[in-house]
Amino acid sequence: MLEEEGLLQKLKRCPKCRTMRTLNKHVDFKGGYAMYCKKCKKFTNVTEGTFFETTKVDLEDFFVLLWLWSSHASVKVACNVTSFSKVLVVQYFRYFRDICSWKLLTLEEQSLGGEGHVVQIDESVVAKRKYNRGKRVKTTWVLGLIDVQTRDSVVVYVEKRDRCTLIPEVKRYVKPGTTIWTDGWKAYIGLNKEGYIHRTVNHSKNFKDPRTGVCTNLIEGHWNKLKRYCRTKNVMNSKFFFEYVDEFMWSEKFGRDAYCKFNMILQIKEKYPC
Repeated sequence: MLEEEGLLQKLKRCPKCRTMRTLNKHVDFKGGYAMYCKKCKKFTNVTEGTFFETTKVDLEDFFVLLWLWSSHASVKVACNVTSFSKVLVVQYFRYFRDICSWKLLTLEEQSLGGEGHVVQIDESVVAKRKYNRGKRVKTTWVLGLIDVQTRDSVVVYVEKRDRCTLIPEVKRYVKPGTTIWTDGWKAYIGLNKEGYIHRTVNHSKNFKDPRTGVCTNLIEGHWNKLKRYCRTKNVMNSKFFFEYVDEFMWSEKFGRDAYCKFNMILQIKEKYPC
């Protein structure tokens, strides 16, 4: 099956004698099989030249770990199920999050909105971390954008909340002609001049403008969902916080349930083609 899915190479000729190799059972090799050259009398790992060549666990165990991660199992539960060390489980769970980050970077820019679409935008503090004990606290800001019609979303880390920082990020992810809803934060002033239809709600008076219907309820709900996710993982003030933000964003787009998340294997194939 892995060969059919393009995760393992198909049988090839021996690079030394050019004899076509065969697939033989062999308990000492990953997956319980090995490629065998009758002329050279040499066995070769079926994972040669693939992503699995450098993995420390057997193929079956790898997919068990992937399923546990997909099911939101904790590291402790994964250790109990597999009998692997905490160090190894953490390593693989971090690897899966690395794939999440990689896939998000491959997505097209200006993926949100378009004519007839509304995109809600808001910034939020998602983490506060001390540099050192007794020292000042670093505030981490993120900019969130969500398409009301499709529910596609983007979360961007920003150093500042000023116009010079936020407007370029909006232009990076939102298509021209989109109707944008924000609160009255001054940094958004001028979006109408950038090819957007900009509408605002004054949160000091209403959560939803009674006249126009403009609100930011959807993106604020998205913030609550992200923060709840990171609190569940206990990483709000962790140095790994951003990895979990990427994991959350990836899950929202590709893995809303365990079965969808398990399809990460297709993205592993995309990143590491045979």
